[in-house]
Amino acid sequence: MAKKRKCKVAIIKCQRQVHKLSFFSKNTSYKFFFLLPTKERLEKVKSDKEVLARKKAKRKKIMNIATFVLNIVVLGIVLGTSLSNKDGNIGEVLTFPADFNWGYFAVVILLCLCIFVFDSAKLYFLILASTKKSRPFLSFKVCSLGKYYDAITPSSVGGQPFQMMYMNKHGIDGAVATSIPLMKTIFWQISYIFICSLALIYNGIVRPSATNPAIQVAVWISLSIQVIGALSIFMLSISKRIGPRIVIWGLKLLSKMHIVKNYRATFRKTMRFVANYQKTFRTYAKYPWLIVSQFLIATVDTICYNLIPYFIYKSFIPQGELKMIDVFVQSIMCNLSLTFIPTPGSAGGAEAIFPIIFGSAFSGNTFLPVLIWRFVTYYVFLLVGILVLVYDFAIGNKKMERLKRAGADIYNPHPMQSQTFREKLQEERKKINVVEKQESDKLVTQIFSRSDGEDTQSPDIIKDSDIVTPDEMEEVVYSANKALDEESSKSFARKNKRKQKKARKIEEKSSKKDDKKNSKKGTKK
Repeated sequence: MAKKRKCKVAIIKCQRQVHKLSFFSKNTSYKFFFLLPTKERLEKVKSDKEVLARKKAKRKKIMNIATFVLNIVVLGIVLGTSLSNKDGNIGEVLTFPADFNWGYFAVVILLCLCIFVFDSAKLYFLILASTKKSRPFLSFKVCSLGKYYDAITPSSVGGQPFQMMYMNKHGIDGAVATSIPLMKTIFWQISYIFICSLALIYNGIVRPSATNPAIQVAVWISLSIQVIGALSIFMLSISKRIGPRIVIWGLKLLSKMHIVKNYRATFRKTMRFVANYQKTFRTYAKYPWLIVSQFLIATVDTICYNLIPYFIYKSFIPQGELKMIDVFVQSIMCNLSLTFIPTPGSAGGAEAIFPIIFGSAFSGNTFLPVLIWRFVTYYVFLLVGILVLVYDFAIGNKKMERLKRAGADIYNPHPMQSQTFREKLQEERKKINVVEKQESDKLVTQIFSRSDGEDTQSPDIIKDSDIVTPDEMEEVVYSANKALDEESSKSFARKNKRKQKKARKIEEKSSKKDDKKNSKKGTKK
């Protein structure tokens, strides 16, 4: 019986894989795939999966090279524009001006440090509230590595899965490890929408003609998408009937626009996210000080990040007359515009949009300001992340092993293997992809991903990561599925009515034609 059960499981897995493999492969032998013995099926699927993995790795390398080349090209264009504005004087473009203010530049460095401090503080308070343990160094490492993996993955989707995996590896329960990034992101999104809304309202009232019209349209579209997403989650959380219907309507629209592949599967994923969101919020709502602190720290963090361009401006032009609020609003608009750029760290797009928005402030010489801004808001995250990875490889992992052997209660037993730094980094990136698939319903950025139907039967890297129990999940998802079925039956009934109306109209037209023919025949006779 056990052998038969294993064979059935193997056949089911083969059936799942063959559809994907037959899509990517032009091999006609897949027409006779199910005539092969089970062992040959498994071998064929395994070999073709390895081919697909090699192709994906090759595509990733090409994408990375293309992103790097695009970055260099855009910087070259910015340099050429700056040279043309300075009559080809390359020394004036590539050197700091004589009146460069190092005091304002020190403020830029301080704001960069504040970003790390505030982001680490958010994680520190969440870990403290959920585990009752003070772990500031772990909070800093989780913050740094989250920013690093956000910076190297398209659309910044790698940071949260790695943070979940890293916290679980360092002794934090799976459910808590998956709820912390979710809670942090929710409060960041609320504060970000609040600040962006105020900034755009100010821009529309005080300086409506000072911004490029195309940038204004992109910015409002980006903010609208974020507001709709936040309101949808809120409506889903408080209403069992209205909320699901709003999301169903939105997903149908997105499926018609080919943004969402399978709106039913995406709807279920969204409802699972809502269940995790509700349970997470209820868990942390026991600590009012935590909710207030998360919102305040997220607000201050966003303000610090968007004040950096102003102090770069004052470093280059100390006597500049631009107000802080105006440059702050421009920075908000710049960051909202980067939402539509899917490259890692918005590479290429960020270097192109900054001169468009801030070109007039720097009198056209934006090459050095762009380099400083990108280093402080992007490359420093890569640098600090790599330093933390090297520290963990050389010292941190060995220290963790010693504490585990000593019986420290803050770590779960995880066997360590002797690996090189490169092998360790590759292994971590593979794990991120697995966690991203397994925990996609708990991540805000993954709700509308196009990975519906992919095989996620990978080994659990994060143990016991279910935030809600199966019964709680069933209660939320069942009522939402009921609303989805009702809406589907209503839409099916509407389609039938339309078909019947069309059929009646066709019958009426044909009957009228027949009457006309009969009347003509009667008159002829």
